[in-house]
Amino acid sequence: MSWSRFALALLVVTLAQTAVIPLTGLGAMVDLFTVLALVVAMTAPMHDARIAAWIVGLVYGAATIGSVGAHALALGLAGWLLTLLRGTLNVAAAPGRVVASFLAAWPALLLIRLHLRYWELGAGESLIAVLVNSCGLAVTASVLAALITFFPGLGPRRGRRKRRVLG
Repeated sequence: MSWSRFALALLVVTLAQTAVIPLTGLGAMVDLFTVLALVVAMTAPMHDARIAAWIVGLVYGAATIGSVGAHALALGLAGWLLTLLRGTLNVAAAPGRVVASFLAAWPALLLIRLHLRYWELGAGESLIAVLVNSCGLAVTASVLAALITFFPGLGPRRGRRKRRVLG
């Protein structure tokens, strides 16, 4: 995985999520940080994907008003879960990518929403609204992540990496 491309993508996502999305009114429907964490977890090697998903959560928490740890924990767990699921589900086809992404994203987004409800914002929305909103965000994020991974060169990697000793 190219860490410089990841850093550039993270910068673009941070600017888009914090500056562009709030102006369009799509903030309640699109979570680009989760999309990036899912794309990285689906396409990068296992250990790189897990670390990168945690870094996305760390930046997500730093870009918001709330605490940093909940976002880093949630997206780190989503990256870990997706790297496990991509080995058991058929992620070569679009439905497999969407299902695997959804199964990883929904618990993460539910954890973030529950954290916001009980520790950050107070009892702002009901528990049913937390479940429905996190499910809606997970569906959107998983479909976007599955679509992004169909770009050439971003599909899931298969096979072993060849390690060179000298050059």
